[in-house]
Amino acid sequence: MTNFSLRAIRTQPRAVPFALALTILALLVFSFAAVRDFAVQAGIPEHLAWLFPVLIDGMIAGSIIAMLFLRHLATREQRAGAEAKRN
Repeated sequence: MTNFSLRAIRTQPRAVPFALALTILALLVFSFAAVRDFAVQAGIPEHLAWLFPVLIDGMIAGSIIAMLFLRHLATREQRAGAEAKRN
């Protein structure tokens, strides 16, 4: 990053999460449209085609949430183990 962009991030800290959320929303919309179109081309009726991207994106989101939760548990156990060694 250039010095200018670093300065912009420091002066506007709320802009980064907003830009990230907007980017993720755009990616989800385009992903949904593309996967729904693929389902229609694969022969799934149009009134059911929306289920295909919902299931796929739902499984991805569930996997990410489970991974983050398990990572949180692992770090909590590591901290508890390190604390027990100190005592």
